[in-house]
Amino acid sequence: MSKFAARPETPAADAQPPNRRPGRQPWPHLAVVAVLLISCVVSECRRAIAREDAAAANRTALEISTELLLDRLVEQGDKAMPDVVLWVLDRVDADDSLMSLRRSSRFRRGAALVALTRREIDTTKKSKLLEQSLKCFDDFLAAAPDGAEGGDERITTLVERGSVLVERARIA
Repeated sequence: MSKFAARPETPAADAQPPNRRPGRQPWPHLAVVAVLLISCVVSECRRAIAREDAAAANRTALEISTELLLDRLVEQGDKAMPDVVLWVLDRVDADDSLMSLRRSSRFRRGAALVALTRREIDTTKKSKLLEQSLKCFDDFLAAAPDGAEGGDERITTLVERGSVLVERARIA
């Protein structure tokens, strides 16, 4: 077939398929389903935002800013500062106004100790830091709520604890 061969004729844009009645949309119930689905998603998002606002209303600006600081110090990747995280966590444990952060401070302390071991060269110091992090993770697991409330935190802690055990086995 040549490059300039005639193309087969296409039906006109306004032509109706033979099985369709004129003036009727092909799937009208899809629009209704889409509207219902969007309204459900929007209402669920509003409920989630309301729950977050209620939880945040009980927290002070000091708690929120301290938690954001800790998150940013950990998110740095290679530039993370676990020694600064440990210093901030010491202040959290000493301050009575930061009670909401104390529940997660044992996990954060264990994660910071693990990050410190990655910088440590001496194997005796490294194994001591790993033992301290295991103790922190065990303390957190003992205090963490069971069930759906603490499920994600417990799983994350168990994964971190497993990585500490693997690292300790590499040293030994």
